[in-house]
Amino acid sequence: MKILTNILNPIDRETVEFLDEHIIEVEKGTVISITPKTKNTAKSKLKDFSKSVITPALIDAHTHLPQFPIAGNYGYELMDWLNSYALPAEMDFENLQYAKNLSKKFFEELKKVGTATAVIYSSIHKGSTDIAFEEAEKTKLRIFMGKVMMNQNCPKELCENAIQSLSESYELQKKWHEKNEKLQYVYSPRFAVSTSPELMHEAAKLSRLNKTFLQTHINENKHEVDFVKKTYSKTYAQVYEDAKILGPKTLLAHAIHSTKEEFDILQKTKTNIIHCPDANLFLNSGQFPLKEFENREIPIGLGSDVGAGTTLDMFQIMKSMIYRQDDLIPIESPFYYATKGNARILDINSGEILEGKNAEFLKIDFKDSLKSSKEILKKLIFSQDYKRELLIL
Repeated sequence: MKILTNILNPIDRETVEFLDEHIIEVEKGTVISITPKTKNTAKSKLKDFSKSVITPALIDAHTHLPQFPIAGNYGYELMDWLNSYALPAEMDFENLQYAKNLSKKFFEELKKVGTATAVIYSSIHKGSTDIAFEEAEKTKLRIFMGKVMMNQNCPKELCENAIQSLSESYELQKKWHEKNEKLQYVYSPRFAVSTSPELMHEAAKLSRLNKTFLQTHINENKHEVDFVKKTYSKTYAQVYEDAKILGPKTLLAHAIHSTKEEFDILQKTKTNIIHCPDANLFLNSGQFPLKEFENREIPIGLGSDVGAGTTLDMFQIMKSMIYRQDDLIPIESPFYYATKGNARILDINSGEILEGKNAEFLKIDFKDSLKSSKEILKKLIFSQDYKRELLIL
């Protein structure tokens, strides 16, 4: 297949290139070549998207499938919000038919907004997580997912026995991890409040042994941070370092209220930080220390964090990222993090349009003809006046 189109491609945090009227050749799901259109180009042999802009498909590095129905339930800080909305929604996910229906809806919404890859928390329920993987397998989406692991300081309906939690997580990982190249299992201890250090330590051992990612949360809200410090007499990052869960295959969401000592630990362990600006804004959690992480070259990704995040639309998440910083950041920065930056963290061959990369595109149709990367990004991030279509070839 050959596509004639205009390409918007991330280069780095401050640079996005625009390629006017180029031909993308795709074979077996891989970009074979990218060449400029010439006078001798025969349009009859091409799929003509010359009035469209093609970007890399979007990547969401942190979201919660069972919380999809409760996005937008406003009025609480993190801990109260979890108890009032998020955890009851996860209790509902125990119902297998409900889990099946919600998973279908969730994955369809990812496609609708142009996200081809997502890193997802399920609930504690093995059966429902299994069904969510079944539904994911039917799509062309790339899904990283795991059952939540919790064994303390949580409602009895969601409180697991540690051995059972490990056993069920391992069984799901054996069944689904790399069953095909689009599916990966992620060990998912919720956070230091509701997952004991012993359970986190054992989850980390299984994750390293089986070469999976591990995801959890850190330093999102001051009340949560105070609870962890009071419980363990250590900082959040120290608790995680002692549990040996940090490292290049660990995804830590938020990290808003990190101390200098914690920055040092995260930098030393090369742990990835997933920024969730819409959720941070929604729960009034605080401002993400973007410049500090960037200056230390700690890897940063971008996530919707639905349901504290109000939408799965990563363009809206990019807008929240810009709004949530006191200092003006380059408009190219959030686009980079939601594409190439996330792809680098997840070690996937996506996130940019280059020879040898996966042919996972987002086709954008504007009412007006735009020929500048900045003008296109302004429209994508701050306007909804365009149509989009996810193309996984």
